Amino acid sequence: MADSKRLQILKALTTHLETLTNYDVNGKVWRGRTRPADESEQPFICMFEMPPEYEDQADNLVRSMPWYIGLQGYIRPDKTHPTDPAHNFMAEVKQKLGELANDGGADRPGENFMLGGLVEDIEVDGGMCFEADETTNCCYFALKLTLTIAENLGDPYA
Repeated sequence: MADSKRLQILKALTTHLETLTNYDVNGKVWRGRTRPADESEQPFICMFEMPPEYEDQADNLVRSMPWYIGLQGYIRPDKTHPTDPAHNFMAEVKQKLGELANDGGADRPGENFMLGGLVEDIEVDGGMCFEADETTNCCYFALKLTLTIAENLGDPYA
């Protein structure tokens, strides 16, 4: 069975984020997790869906809507300034996400532009960083990614 369009998007986003330059997260960007698992080794990223806030129906069969994805990046804290590493990790993730919105001058969009055409728009919020708590020995950042997608309700695999 083919993957639904939403799963295609999540897989493409996972692959894209696994290629960060200064952080080895290859194989450590996990879909569908809202918290670290026992086998988690920093740095790593958890990606999960967030509840919808709004939907805009274009017609009876095709919907253009925002889809909210949460990203949390976990990394070892600094002893003196615990969240400093999380701020740098978040900055690199934002930069990587920015590549998806770079149209290369409009006439030559790169192959990753809008996740290869899977989404219509990408927005990244400012994000926040948090110190480690009793559930993990990691500090982390949290970002909300808003993807605008057109979904064919008659064929959600297209």
